[in-house]
Amino acid sequence: MTLALPLARKVSDVFSELDKAIADFQSESSWACREGCGDCCNSPEVEVTVLEALPHALGLWELGKAELYSEQLARFLGKPCMFYVPNVSDSSLGRCSIYETRPLLCRMFGFTAQLGKDSLPRLAACRWQKLQGAELLAKIDGELKGGTLEVPLFGYWEQRLSELDPSQVLSQRLPINEAFLKAIDYVYWRQQAVLP
Repeated sequence: MTLALPLARKVSDVFSELDKAIADFQSESSWACREGCGDCCNSPEVEVTVLEALPHALGLWELGKAELYSEQLARFLGKPCMFYVPNVSDSSLGRCSIYETRPLLCRMFGFTAQLGKDSLPRLAACRWQKLQGAELLAKIDGELKGGTLEVPLFGYWEQRLSELDPSQVLSQRLPINEAFLKAIDYVYWRQQAVLP
């Protein structure tokens, strides 16, 4: 057993709780992404933590594919997420090839809020959501201000994840491909610590 397994499970547990909170918010608000959208995934500036990438990295080791993906990730440094598969005719559309183990940030974007200067939640909507759902967004903002709708708060979930890493070594934000690469390395070194 690898020493990374308990931590990766705890991260996955936080992901599951967040997914439920987002599903509840979507059900109550009817808020959604554009069908097949991947515009936010198609940027080299997306940053996540090594901690967020651990569940997927552990899965790669368990499947015996970690070394292969390490080599591929090294070639993707400075580029959009390697696990995003863009549509050939429109790169803003596509799919996540690791959807079940995608990082926390990828789960939250467009479905969480940040507190404004007035301490009221503001939905972190993307440009497509703002364009296609301006009327619904205004309704949701009104319900958030009125306290009649609950939305997952970005800071709360980020803190929940951060608490799993008291050293904060794994909580540093890095470009997404670099974070996955470091997560694969982390699992490798944790495995070495338990070998005879």
